[in-house]
Amino acid sequence: MSTRPTSPRSRPSRRTVVQAVLGGVGAAVLPVAGCTSSSKPGRLDIACGEPGGTYIQFGRLLGGAAVAEGLAESSTALVTAGSVDNLDRLRSGSAALAMCLADSARESSWAPAAIGRVYQNYLQVVVPADSPVTSVEQLRDRPVSIGAPASGTAATTRRVFGALGLLDASSRPVRVTELVLAEAVARLRTGALSALVFSSGIPIPALTAVAADLPVRLLDLSDAFGRLTAAQREVFVRTTVPAATYAMAEDVTTVGVANLLLSRPDLPDDTAARLVDLVLARARDLVPPPSTGIQYLTQQTLVDTFPIALHPGAARRYRELHG
Repeated sequence: MSTRPTSPRSRPSRRTVVQAVLGGVGAAVLPVAGCTSSSKPGRLDIACGEPGGTYIQFGRLLGGAAVAEGLAESSTALVTAGSVDNLDRLRSGSAALAMCLADSARESSWAPAAIGRVYQNYLQVVVPADSPVTSVEQLRDRPVSIGAPASGTAATTRRVFGALGLLDASSRPVRVTELVLAEAVARLRTGALSALVFSSGIPIPALTAVAADLPVRLLDLSDAFGRLTAAQREVFVRTTVPAATYAMAEDVTTVGVANLLLSRPDLPDDTAARLVDLVLARARDLVPPPSTGIQYLTQQTLVDTFPIALHPGAARRYRELHG
């Protein structure tokens, strides 16, 4: 396998990839039923994210299900900075699986494999409900946490804010800082931050936990879509956060990006196949309460792991299930 992802120009389209996996034209189909326990890894650690985010919740549920179904003897949902950190841990071998945003995975100089697309992340620009700031443009010259260092949130925010011109040094840029979520929430509460940005499912668990004394709302990101590059538009989608998510006055348009469950390329094929079966069988159990966002835990949507290729064992299992 190549050590670098293919370029956006040479990469097949999302539709082509999905059709190839589900169609299985010319592909060898190998049975995975009856895998022996000798293939069971002792540990199946998952590089997840920060406390208070949805990555860590999903990782705990997936790891628990893997142990319960006999796929692994033990599994730990590793607390990390997020996508970029997760890729580093996956590459180094300190994690067997990792959660990762599609745009961060695309920019990696190393090519992991994908088990499936599991849910949609929402880039959420959060301000206190009573803040005078009503648009991202008004964040100029204000302190904003764009996510933790080495996080997918920070990487995505830089791309979106860059497209909006909010990081242009010649025109009163946003005063960027990179903080872990807990610290950003604390500073938002005291007024030391004007806004925090976090990419996750909805709602952000850390915000629902303090909703009684820190009501919030989100800023609209509609203007970003006309300014994104063609490559960015392949992985970013226009999406909506319903008003009820944070007791807001109206729905808010924001940037959506797929969250991928990745593995090392050398993960055994039968383990990858059994992970596919696990995710499909336990789909309802893998949605962290009270998540209300888009989930991709069906056969037809899990396979769309663009821009990362499916692990061969996972791809074969999807083809088998497609019949």
